[in-house]
Amino acid sequence: MVDRRTNLPDADLVARIREGDERAFESLFRTHFDLLIRVANGIVRAPDVAEEVVCDVFTTLHRRRDTLAISTTLEAYLVRAVRYRALSVVRGDRREAARYAQLVDEGDDVLRTGAMPSADMGIIATEERAERADALQHAVEELTPAAKTLVTLRWERGMAISAIADALGVSEPAVRMKISRIVKHLRERLRGL
Repeated sequence: MVDRRTNLPDADLVARIREGDERAFESLFRTHFDLLIRVANGIVRAPDVAEEVVCDVFTTLHRRRDTLAISTTLEAYLVRAVRYRALSVVRGDRREAARYAQLVDEGDDVLRTGAMPSADMGIIATEERAERADALQHAVEELTPAAKTLVTLRWERGMAISAIADALGVSEPAVRMKISRIVKHLRERLRGL
């Protein structure tokens, strides 16, 4: 089969990616990125999350490129991988929303029974937010200097991916993948808080 966007036979492109050809991988990324963002955003309904989903898929693909085996077109494979990842994110968000709903219900029960005044519930919520903020700050401080730079440029200065790539002299796909890894690492560090 021929990838309709890269005009390369899928088998040739897969072989080049397996061999570690970064230009072939970057070409695959650039060729399919916009389509995959639309697919992910249609499921998660949040552009930043959609971008993270797509970057996660490409990061996984890059990490496992040595064993890459695709029985369909590359585009179909990537679309399916993005859909599965996006659905997994949505399911995870629903679980988290259910957990927060349970906390709210428990808080309502406490208020109904009079065991704790409502002002205390506000203090507890504020303390939980402060704990999460402290944990996030601590996790960011533990990042490598290069990762801290990306965090500063992206979230503190609000720079676009393209501007960060230009400023650092690297490709946009490289910046997207690195940011995706940082976000994943930070999420893992904050899980359970």
